[in-house]
Amino acid sequence: MSRRPKGLGLLSAAAVFWACGSLLGDPDRIIALEVPGGTNRSLNVGDTLVLAARAITARGERLNSVSVEWAVIDTAVTAFSLDPASGTVVGLQPGSGRVQGSYRELKTDPITITVLASR
Repeated sequence: MSRRPKGLGLLSAAAVFWACGSLLGDPDRIIALEVPGGTNRSLNVGDTLVLAARAITARGERLNSVSVEWAVIDTAVTAFSLDPASGTVVGLQPGSGRVQGSYRELKTDPITITVLASR
């Protein structure tokens, strides 16, 4: 009859926990970006819109404090101007184009900006 030494089960559980933690990495690391409010925005000529994105950690927490850099995807866009650091969009003339936010190697889904004629 063999006997397992006391504490071996606890040691095994600790080893599994450590291995899983090593495989999954830091639970506070940012794994995705999301755009609150959807990926279609509109504004009138002369109006201003500020884009925002939230970071999602491996733990599933949502963070609003991440500095996202914004860029126009469609380079021929003349309907609006975009401040890359603040995400501020100003409607210049009727038309549309797409922008995207990035943080490190992560990117948001493309956001379509439509500028409407002033009423």
